[in-house]
Order: sequence, then C-alpha cells, then structure tokens
Amino acid sequence: MVQQTALSRNQLYRYQEEGASFLSMRRHALLADEMGLGKTVQAINAAGIIGAEKLVVICPAIARSNWRRELEHWNFSGEAVIESYDKSIRPSFEHAVRTYMPDLMILDEAHYLKNPKSHRTRTLYGKGCKGNGLIRYAKRVWLLSGTPMPNNASELWPMMHAMFGLRLTWWNYIRRYCRYEITTYGLKISGNRNVEELKEILKPHVLRRRQEQVLHDLPAMTWETVTIDPEDASWKPEETAETLSVRQAINSDREFSSTIQNPVLATLRREVGLAKAAPAAKLVKDELQLMEYQKIFIVAYHRDVIGSLAESLKDFSAVIVTGGTPSGKRQVLIDRFQNDPRCRVFIGQITAAGTAVTLTATNQVLFAETSWSPGDLVQAAKRCHRIGQRRPVFVRILALSDSLDEAVSRVLAGKARMISQILN
Repeated sequence: MVQQTALSRNQLYRYQEEGASFLSMRRHALLADEMGLGKTVQAINAAGIIGAEKLVVICPAIARSNWRRELEHWNFSGEAVIESYDKSIRPSFEHAVRTYMPDLMILDEAHYLKNPKSHRTRTLYGKGCKGNGLIRYAKRVWLLSGTPMPNNASELWPMMHAMFGLRLTWWNYIRRYCRYEITTYGLKISGNRNVEELKEILKPHVLRRRQEQVLHDLPAMTWETVTIDPEDASWKPEETAETLSVRQAINSDREFSSTIQNPVLATLRREVGLAKAAPAAKLVKDELQLMEYQKIFIVAYHRDVIGSLAESLKDFSAVIVTGGTPSGKRQVLIDRFQNDPRCRVFIGQITAAGTAVTLTATNQVLFAETSWSPGDLVQAAKRCHRIGQRRPVFVRILALSDSLDEAVSRVLAGKARMISQILN
C-alpha cells in the first residue's frame, strides 16, 4: 500500500497533460500511446485530477514494483493496491476488491485480456465479457496498452463489450469486423474489415499518440530506471549493517565514486546480473512478440549474463558483440542487426559495444547490467542516438527493487541523464 501527499503535475509534457485530462473526463477509457510515451505517468496524474482515494492497479508481475515507485515519485495522495494478473484471479482478491470498493481501477498492459475465454479475462470482465467481473466494483476503469490488438480486431471485442457499450455478440462482431475462414482446425482470422466504422466506435473511448506526433515534446534521449521485484528474479538479498551503510553512501553524490569500489558491491554484481537475466529476457520477449518495437539493444557486462540473455532470445536471431568478438565479425553482426528484419536483438558487452558501433535500427536500449561509470552508459546508449536516428531514444536501466542494485542504478541513471543533456 502506498500513501503520499498532494500530486504535482509540473513535470508533465504537454501531450501527457492532454492524456491525463482525457482519462479524467471518462469513466471507462483506453490510453493506447506507443511505448515510451509515459502511459503510467498520465494515468497517475489523471487519478490525482479526479481525487481518487482508493486505487487498484492490475498489471504484469514484473511491473508491480515500478508502479509502486511511480506512485511515490508522482506523490499520489490516496491508497493503492497493486496486484499481478496471475494473482488477480484468486477468490481472495475478488473479496478484497469487493470490500475495498475502489474509486479507480487501472488495467495496465490491457492486451493481457484479449482472449475472452481466458481465466483472467473472465475474472476481470465477467463471463461473456458483460462487465460483471471485478471491474464492476470500481467507479472508474482505465485501460493502458500500446498494443491493444496485437494480432487483429477480434482482440478488441472483450474490452469493447465489457466497457464501451458494444452490444454485438462475439460472433456477430467477428462477422462484422474481421476477415475469417472456418478451417478443420477452427476459426482462422486473416485480417480486418469495416475498419473506419470500428474506429468511429472506438474514438470517444480511446486516445493514441505515436512518437512522431509528439517529437517536439520529447528529449532526444530519455532515461528511466525500471524496477523488478526480487522474487521475480529468484533473488533474496541479505540486508546487513554493511549493505545498509553502502546504500546510504551511494545515495550521496559526494561519496558515490569511492563507495562503488566497496567489495560488497563487487561480490554482488555478477550474482545480481544473473538474477536479472531471466526477467530481462522475459520483458524483452513479451515486448517483441507484441511488436511494441521492432528491435532492441541490450547492454550487459558479464559473459554468463550475456550468454543467458542470448539463449533466452535466440528466437529473435540475437547477435552478440563482446570484447572477444573479432573485428571482422563484429561489423558483420552490426550490419546484420541494422539491415536484417529477422535480427531483432543486439546484445553488447558495455565495454566492447560502447564505441565504434552504430545501431540506429532501434531506439530502444535496455541495460540488464551497468558499468560503474555513467559516462560508459551514455556512450553505449549513444550507439542508437547517432546520425540517421530520426526517433527519440528510450533508455531503461533494469534494477532489483529495494536493493543495492536499485540504489546504484538510480544514481547512475541520474548522472547519465545529466551528461546526455549537456552533450545534446
């Protein structure tokens, strides 16, 4: 549960203020901005506008910690219950929500509810997606998703039927808005139809902006720290007097440079990197499968962490560049990532891929591990922010929540942000 004081909106971009206003004026709505444009921030600020005192957020497990941090950062003034989709199907959670009677429920990454037959869709939207599931206990329900229909228009039916007043049955909706055929294996949807009519139905309820529409608002490079729960990384950090002392020192700019040489950090660094490899790979895999972006540059430090990432992401034809990659092969791998649409992942060792590399085929950078030097982070991220890049670059640093790793990552992200602002 999160409790804070009054909400501050002075850091929002103009399009984010418009998004927050859009949500605040609706009982049911979908914010469908492209990835990286700050849907979470807009929803939290909209919650402040309506004066929400009881908030329920349901999101992927990996996003729970990040929601807690964002609510704290934006000074949400009410109480918040944050739960994963997997645990939202438990009868005990339904009882808790029914008792809580939230002012607002936010369904983050709402495409998780695209299948009307899934347990979580029936739990949240009700049987037949009639709106008689958990959402009925909330005064308002807002959906967030940059990919609300990952495959075709059929995936919009559950939310439209449950929340937007659509009275068509599933089958009548399919016949009206999908191209399909009946095969020996069942229904096969091959495309969409009557698209303009469908867009008009959605228009009052949905707001979507693409990156190119808001370029004038965005900085050339955006840095953020994304936190994951230690339990999602199968990690149980041991909190000792020494680690607490190191964390306090890290949070002091004056002591940061000397503190990062502490043996406590050196010992934890590789173990933490390995713990984060699996959730990092899952995060990227989900985003690539949903086509939230075409390609991504992943930065790591240890070879076994890089190996784990590469194995998990091999279906996306991941290429690897480390200090041991021969110079001739190195350029071949870079060219493959730049030019081959099937090659969607570039994994670079931070010291090897931080110079003489151009990766403008993507504007997405994820640090699964960091260097101790913020300058190294900037150099690595700028592999994507070079001549030929026409989009803002989004940089995420993955950190374990409530750990030394998070403390280090937040300081590094702040310093890297300042360096990139000066250089740009």
